[in-house]
Order: sequence, then C-alpha cells, then structure tokens
Amino acid sequence: MAAPTFRGIGAYGSGTTSFTAAVPTADAPVAGDLLLIIMESTDSSTAAGTPSTPANWTKIFEQTFGPGATNVSTLTIFAKIAGAGEANVTVNGVLDHCSGSMLAIAGHGVANVATDIVVGTAANHGTGTSGLSTPSITVTADSMIVLAVGFTDDAADTTNISGVTNANLAGITERRDQTVSTAAGGGVGIYTATCAGTTTGNTTWAHDTAAQSESLHLGIKPGVAAIVGTLAVTLGTLTLSSAATADVQGALTVTLGALTVAGGAVVEVQGIGAATLEAMALVGTGEVTSGAVEIVGTLAVTLDAMSVTGDADAFVQGSGSSTLEAMTASGSAQVAVAGGADAALSTMTLVGAGAVDLSAILSVQLGALGAAGAGKVATSGALSKTLATMGLTASGTSGGAPPAGGEHSVTWVC
Repeated sequence: MAAPTFRGIGAYGSGTTSFTAAVPTADAPVAGDLLLIIMESTDSSTAAGTPSTPANWTKIFEQTFGPGATNVSTLTIFAKIAGAGEANVTVNGVLDHCSGSMLAIAGHGVANVATDIVVGTAANHGTGTSGLSTPSITVTADSMIVLAVGFTDDAADTTNISGVTNANLAGITERRDQTVSTAAGGGVGIYTATCAGTTTGNTTWAHDTAAQSESLHLGIKPGVAAIVGTLAVTLGTLTLSSAATADVQGALTVTLGALTVAGGAVVEVQGIGAATLEAMALVGTGEVTSGAVEIVGTLAVTLDAMSVTGDADAFVQGSGSSTLEAMTASGSAQVAVAGGADAALSTMTLVGAGAVDLSAILSVQLGALGAAGAGKVATSGALSKTLATMGLTASGTSGGAPPAGGEHSVTWVC
C-alpha cells in the first residue's frame, strides 16, 4: 500500500496575538487532503499560550512545557480535511507571541481527524542541545510520519535543528525550521518521513540553542479505495492497477462505466439491486485468481460490449433477467447464465473453445449468435428456447439449424 505523500507547506507566519497560517500555494491542497497547522505560542514570558481553535478545524494536540518559567512553551496542532478552495487561516487568542505553518498531505486514510491520526507522547527536552529523542509510536504500515517540534528560541533562525536520525524511517525531509524574535520569541520545526513497518522507533536530533524545546510524532495512515453502504455509487472511467482494491458493498445501484482492472486488482460488488458493467476490460489476473467477473444474487445484470479473454469467466447466477449483448468470448472463455427467468444473447460471438451455458431458465433467446472453432452453446431445462439465425462452425453444437460439418442438438423440457 502506498504511503501518504507530502503535498506542500504554506508560508511561515508569526505575530504577537495572532498569525496567519497560509495555505500552500505552489502545491495547493485539493479537496480530501489532510491539513495540519503546527504552531508554538505563549501568553507571556512565563505563561502558557492559549490559541483559539479556528472555525472548522479540530485541535488534536496541545501541551505546555515549563509553565511559570522563562522558558515556557506551548505546542499546538490543529487538523482538518480540506474542502474545495481552502484559504489562509488566522490563529489568534494568544498574548505574547505565536508562529507556525500549515501543511497538506495527500493519499491519506484519515476520515476523522480526531480519531484516525496517531498522536504520540510529547517529549520535554528542556534546554538540551544534543541527543534529543522523540518517542516512538505504533502506526499502520506505510504511514507518513510527521515530526513536530516547538522552540522558545528568541531569535530569527532557520537552522535550529540538525542531525535528524531514525533507522526505521525513510525519506526524512525538513519542511520547516524557523524561529522569530517577536516578544518572547519561539518557533517550530516540521519534518516528514515514511514508515514501512508498524513501529517508528525514536527519532534523535540536536538543537543549536540552549532553550526550551519539545517534540512528538504524528502517524498518518495510508488511504484505501473503499465505498461501503452507499445508496448510489458511480465509478466512471476508474482505473485500478497493481494490487489496488475497489470494494462497493450494500449499494442499491452500482455503475462501473469504462472500468479497467489490471494486475492483481479486485472489483467486488455484492448485495445490490442492479449492477451495470459496461465496456469493462479484465487484464491479467484481475479478480481473485483467474480474471473472472462474478455477480451473485442480483435482480438485473447487464454485460454490454464486454470482452472475456483467456480462461476468464463471466458468470451470472440467480438473476431475474440477463442480457449479454454484443459480447465476445475468446480463447477458452466461458459465459454461464443459470437459474434466470429470461436470458438474451443477441449478436454474441464465441471464438476458439468458448462456451455459453444456459441452464434451468424459462426463456432463452440467441439471436444472430455465432459460435466458431470448438465453441459450444448448451441449453437445458428451459420452457422456451428461440435460436434464430444462429450459426455454428467446426465441431461446436447448438440448438439451431444444423450447420455444415457441425452437430445439432435441441432439448425441450416443459
């Protein structure tokens, strides 16, 4: 599963009683991205910062270190899921100084920012300068890890942190390292990385000034393509590659238009009233093992202009109506329709050893159907069968007029 990716970070903001957390511009967030504001503040040289939570944001972490002392520092983190056209955010409510940045993360699996983000235990580094250690957290494999650091450095500095090291993390990258001299001063450090395993281990680093600092890890889990329990789902021109999964469950209507399934991808549709898979292509092992499309227990199934290649199967069972129009089955592919009230296979072509098996149905219509090579059409247990203008070549069998060199078999069961 792919880890979330860093989208961008906005300009650093600072002030006395408020500051602007600027939305990233070079790589602007899109709807659905995870947004974080990481900030540091105080209300005086000895009092904790008290930033107000911006509208539509959630405070996921806040802790004050060294309250009542001259090195007091409050580290705060706000989060939200981006909507369309996010704007700059003003953070206020403090009395001495405040500063921070907004960053955007794409491809995450966070639905609820209050519960789906792993917020680690913060470490109080005091005025230490070397061997500082941010505690480990347990995460979902392939998570993005954010290292958030708060400083009280009363200086305009962009080189506060150095030597960031963690053997369990890959791609450790600085996103922000900045302090200011506004009032009592202060600032933040922000790093991102990815964790292939489920334990981050401790991150060690050094601070260039003997001033209060504190830090913690955030774990952002990867995203999955899952749609569950919806009333209507439309996946138009959706492409699933590699081992991706699209799981649609409990829907009344599901439309998969021009859907492509490649590699070991899976498309699962279950418990629905109607399913339409139009112009769908299966490549490689695109179902569980053999590249099959299986739709079970539906009221209506339409497979229009669908291609089944290799040893793939198109299997429709227990349906009230099955329509397989302009469908091609090549190689050793099979099309099976069982237990239906009505099945129509109009202008369908079977190539090679393909087979069409229609059993236990009330009405079968095979109009202008062609079966080539060793193709086979089997109809059994039906009350009514219509095989109009159907052609069969080589050693195939059908229920129509006997073709040259072919076989003829018709069975009526009333």
